[in-house]
Amino acid sequence: MADFPAHVSILSYNEQPQLTVRRTPFEGGYNQQAKRFSNLWMDAQVSVLFTKDQYETYLTWYRDSISNGSASFNFPDFKETGSPIGTISARIVNGQFQSNPLRDYYIGHWVVNFTIEYLRS
Repeated sequence: MADFPAHVSILSYNEQPQLTVRRTPFEGGYNQQAKRFSNLWMDAQVSVLFTKDQYETYLTWYRDSISNGSASFNFPDFKETGSPIGTISARIVNGQFQSNPLRDYYIGHWVVNFTIEYLRS
């Protein structure tokens, strides 16, 4: 399994659980809720700062190592500490990312945004 490119600056990492219950409305009373999954799937919105060279490396990694975003990869695991402690097996949701070149002080840098999903152990 491929590793996420090293030595980049992760600007933000915000995670939340995917929907874990199914709600069924009833005409006369409370909605019923039932557990959907036995495992907890998480989504995390990630923003990464790349230099121009790192961005080119990211595009090559995206295309070749994770098959245009369809394959899983090792990503830093932040858990509750805010600092990476180990790795998780993640994948980019729908293989989509958004990239924006920066201007002014950060000319030659790119910010890439994407959402990953993974199983929380």
